[in-house]
Amino acid sequence: MQASGPRRLCPHCKQQMYPVKTSAHYGKALELDICERCHLIWFDDTESVRLSGLGMLAVLERMAQVQTIPITSALNGQLICPVCQEELREVSNIVPQGRIAHYECPAQHGSLQNFSLFLAERGLVRTLLPADLPRDASSEPLECLNCGAPVPFGAHQQCAHCASPLCRIDIDRAVKRIADSQRLSIDDDKQEVDLVDSSCGSCGVAVDKAVQMRCKHCHSLLATTHLRKAVEILRSRLKRAKQGKSDQLQFQMPTTMSADEARLWYSLDGGPDWKSLKSLGDILRQKNTANRAQASVQLTEWIYERLSTTQRKILGFGIVVFILLIFFYR
Repeated sequence: MQASGPRRLCPHCKQQMYPVKTSAHYGKALELDICERCHLIWFDDTESVRLSGLGMLAVLERMAQVQTIPITSALNGQLICPVCQEELREVSNIVPQGRIAHYECPAQHGSLQNFSLFLAERGLVRTLLPADLPRDASSEPLECLNCGAPVPFGAHQQCAHCASPLCRIDIDRAVKRIADSQRLSIDDDKQEVDLVDSSCGSCGVAVDKAVQMRCKHCHSLLATTHLRKAVEILRSRLKRAKQGKSDQLQFQMPTTMSADEARLWYSLDGGPDWKSLKSLGDILRQKNTANRAQASVQLTEWIYERLSTTQRKILGFGIVVFILLIFFYR
């Protein structure tokens, strides 16, 4: 979600950047600065590592919107820290994918990255393979992930507009990264494909990219250089995963328990009897869907089982007295 009003000056073009509100870990709010003219992201202090999975998706959506605005020029000249006006220095972060460059303030006020470096640092891109390249001039053209400019057929090394290396978004990895942060399960083997969205970039077989993680013919990862399409696919898959999670939510007794968990489950320390509460819940649910008389009998049995011997005697005596009163006062 975009915040209202500009805030800081872009380290490159010296024009105002726009704050974008997103989410950090543990449900906290986070605000980044994006330059729409240069396609740059400024992170204050530790904002980059505090970005959550959903926060990353929000940034991707904003990046896709910004790509409709032509980039001014490739990075050149001095890059100035928007906080202290010192020149940013180029450094490298070591991530599982290798060394990723970014520009850092000497006084540790923050760091700067373009769109493609932001995606690469999070392991969401991969280099273009021969099978990823358009088969002919009539195929879907590639786009630069950094600036969104179309790539002419035959030019597959770097973007001629912003000089960024050409790469594709690994949709499979992006979906799993965000889904894991939200405790969502992505199971593409159980999903059926009915609609045709586009073709696999490796073998050309028709696939529904909103459902499949891999091509069922050649098993290659589905990827795209079109950021807007990637965001649409991410949203669609996460929506399916959330629907599947809501359908599977139910209270189940643990199959394996530690000693401490068993004491809690069976109320050995005098706490709530979770096993009994589960049985009561099953009975009450049956009352709404099955025979009322059967549910009433089960509810009576459930109550009777919870009573001690003394309580049962008192209850029995009370029932006898109640029957006698009804008999004599009719």
